[in-house]
Amino acid sequence: MSDPTTIINAAIGGAGTFFVGLAPSLPSLFTLVKAFCVILGLCMLIHSILRLKNLNNRQNQSEFRPILVEILAAIALINLNLFIATGSESFFGEGLKEVASLSNHVQTNGNWAAARAQNIVFAILSFIQFVGYISVARGITELNNTSKGKANSSLGKGLTHIIGGILACNILMTVEMIGLTLLPSV
Repeated sequence: MSDPTTIINAAIGGAGTFFVGLAPSLPSLFTLVKAFCVILGLCMLIHSILRLKNLNNRQNQSEFRPILVEILAAIALINLNLFIATGSESFFGEGLKEVASLSNHVQTNGNWAAARAQNIVFAILSFIQFVGYISVARGITELNNTSKGKANSSLGKGLTHIIGGILACNILMTVEMIGLTLLPSV
C-alpha cells in the first residue's frame, strides 16, 4: 500500500505546491499593486488637471468629458480599497471578506491531509483575490481609455473587468451566493 503523503502529493500535483509557495508572497504583491495604483492615479490626476488648466472656455464640452472621466478614474485608483469595498457592499450587502477569515471556521481535526488541502484552497482563494484587485484596476483604466476614444477600449469591457474583479476580490461571498442560487435547499 502506498504512503498517504505520496497519494496526496500525486493528487494535488505541482499546481497546489505552486499556490502554497506563492501564498506567503501575496501580501507583498497586494501592497505592490495598491502602491502602483496610487502612483498611476496620482499621475492621471496631475495629467488631467494640467489638461483642464489648458482647456479654453471657447472649446466645446466634448473635450471636458474625457478630462472629468480621467479625474474620476484617478480617484478610484487612488482609493482602490474603498472602491472595491463599496462594490462588495453593493453586490453582497456586506464588506470585503478576507480568505484568512475562513480559517476560523474550518476544522481539520488533526488530519494532516485535510490541513494540506486547506492550505492549498486558501492559497488558491488568496490568488483569486489578488487577480481580482488587478482586474478592478484594469477595468478602471479601460473606462478611462473608453472616454478618450481609444480603439480597443469599450464600456462593456471596462465594466466587465470591474464587476468580475469585485466578485473575485470577494470570492468567498461569490461562491456562497452561487451555492445558494444553485442549491437553495442545502
